[in-house]
Amino acid sequence: KRLFVPLIAWSLFYLVWNNHWFSDEANLSNFINDLLSGGFGHLYFLVIMIDLYLLLPILRPLLQKASTAIQVYSSAIALLFGLIYTALQYFHLEQAEANMFVLIGLPYIGYFLAGSVLGRHNFSKKQITVSLLIWLAASICTALLGYWNLQLFSAGDLTFWGFVPYFDNYVSPNVM
Repeated sequence: KRLFVPLIAWSLFYLVWNNHWFSDEANLSNFINDLLSGGFGHLYFLVIMIDLYLLLPILRPLLQKASTAIQVYSSAIALLFGLIYTALQYFHLEQAEANMFVLIGLPYIGYFLAGSVLGRHNFSKKQITVSLLIWLAASICTALLGYWNLQLFSAGDLTFWGFVPYFDNYVSPNVM
């Protein structure tokens, strides 16, 4: 209820807004299609949260009863799945197939599991320092790959260009 109501309300608002300002056709079919494909761009996080809440009854036993090692391996496998799924989304799947309501949250399960595991861990100063250095390297990598991606885009090469440029995606290797 906390997620569906805002998703539906804001989707209706943007349906009317787009109809008024951009002459998009406002009808029930477009509204349902927008909802099933993740809402209006920036509302995708609500759909991801709905997907994760729907999966929580399945994931809860893993998070509560499994050993730390199983939780870590499960997180790593889920993160790897997210990387592969996102790469397939950019390079092989049709955008319509990849943006189905029930599939939008799948690449983020790894983050969800990893958050649970990391939230219970006490980090040493050395681990924090190493993590910050990795973050800095990944940030520089993201900036360089983003620049390269824009150069390709400027030359008409859309290989790494989707709704969000691949190297800026939350589930791309450099961001993860």
